[in-house]
Amino acid sequence: MKIIRQGAYSNIVRRISEDECISDAYLNATEFEGSASLRFKVDTFEITDARWAIHRAPYPERRGEGVAEMLIGESAYIDDRRNSVRVLPDYSYAVDYNAPPGGWEGIPDKKEGLLQEPPAEISQEWVKIRELFNETLRGAYQGEAYLIEERGMGTLREYEAYWEKLKPGYCRPYVRGDMPALEEWPIYSGNVQHYRVYDLYNKYLHYAVMDNGDGLYYAAGSYSDSAHEMNIELEYNEDGVIQDYDMTAVRVPFDRCRELDHLNPEAVIGMNLREIAKRDIGKVLGGPEGCFHMVDILADIAIVIGEI
Repeated sequence: MKIIRQGAYSNIVRRISEDECISDAYLNATEFEGSASLRFKVDTFEITDARWAIHRAPYPERRGEGVAEMLIGESAYIDDRRNSVRVLPDYSYAVDYNAPPGGWEGIPDKKEGLLQEPPAEISQEWVKIRELFNETLRGAYQGEAYLIEERGMGTLREYEAYWEKLKPGYCRPYVRGDMPALEEWPIYSGNVQHYRVYDLYNKYLHYAVMDNGDGLYYAAGSYSDSAHEMNIELEYNEDGVIQDYDMTAVRVPFDRCRELDHLNPEAVIGMNLREIAKRDIGKVLGGPEGCFHMVDILADIAIVIGEI
């Protein structure tokens, strides 16, 4: 067995001052290293700074660092910003490399033919940057549970009632029906006894793809954040078709999450990882009663396998 691809996403949300938070997301993978960062106000979630970086990529000319001006002044609340990130222009075409002090003999520190307008076709590197910005938004969303006073609510119970009113019938682990009692989430997450002040949210997602040497390949993905830990393992053939599949919910909020009886292996076996889109993976993994963390793990594995 030989590892042929691996990578890890991470997202951390910190309060950096009385008025602002920062949400940073990173991807360090076999052929890519990049990041996205949002600074936002704790009361309005207004974005005050948005930065991106590509340090390693299959196409070196995509490397660079810069500011995503389009996001500044917008909301860091993911319900407001999902569409904006989807159309975020590819700034990597329009920035030069960062040359070291004094330059470096024989190595160009300028990109050839910088484009004033981003091309219509988005590079695979920028697709990853967009997803990293989505990660920063998801993290900010999670961090809100520790900013309730700044967001205009006095107690955790008020915040939970607000959240349920905002999304009726929708609970934190994305399981519709049988909504847990409002007080269960603060108790599970620990913020009843330990209300975070500086370190608001932490997450990582790791994947690895291995060649078994017999025409079959093995892939595993692990997701862990401040409230969950879950894993997916699968085996697929040279065409990308899943032959075997298993998932494990190690640390989850509610019994309904742990059961995940609607995510049976038979629904996944036979899926072609090179042909299926993320939205279709969501339909297979339970649809509106599924778990979007499981969807994220499997979708990231599918993206990597499609790139091999």
